[in-house]
Amino acid sequence: MQNVAFLVDLEHAINDSLENIQECVKDREAAAERIETQEKELKKIISDTRKNINKHLDNLERKLLNELSTTYSSCMSKYGKLKNHLKTIEIEIKRLKGQTCQLKRFAPDLQVFLCTHQMTKEVHNEVKVIKETIRSIKNYNIEIEIHQEYYFTLKRCQLLC
Repeated sequence: MQNVAFLVDLEHAINDSLENIQECVKDREAAAERIETQEKELKKIISDTRKNINKHLDNLERKLLNELSTTYSSCMSKYGKLKNHLKTIEIEIKRLKGQTCQLKRFAPDLQVFLCTHQMTKEVHNEVKVIKETIRSIKNYNIEIEIHQEYYFTLKRCQLLC
């Protein structure tokens, strides 16, 4: 009878072991399903994050291009105004040069003397304007500074059975 009790105890131990193994297998299957679900959720989060980053970068690019266009137009406008101002001065000085040539050719000495005095004042005024204009000249640079970086990390978990 004692052998029967040993066999019953052995069967009971075997059955308990099988149940424990089956329970552990079920637990690991459930854990695997959770990990699979988490992976799908994380893939969606990563994909959505990328879409949001792309959208943000597109908006940033559009904003920067608008700012660049505005800055470029402003610089070019200032250069254009300065160039037109210098052209106007150049035309005035060429006019004075032409008058000087006419005076040398055709005017009597008294008229040359009187006109020379007046034209000298005009030339000095134009030179003064040129000097002021040249002092106001600025060289513009259009630059960009990028100072943000994005880093993403994925945390890993290791489960032991």
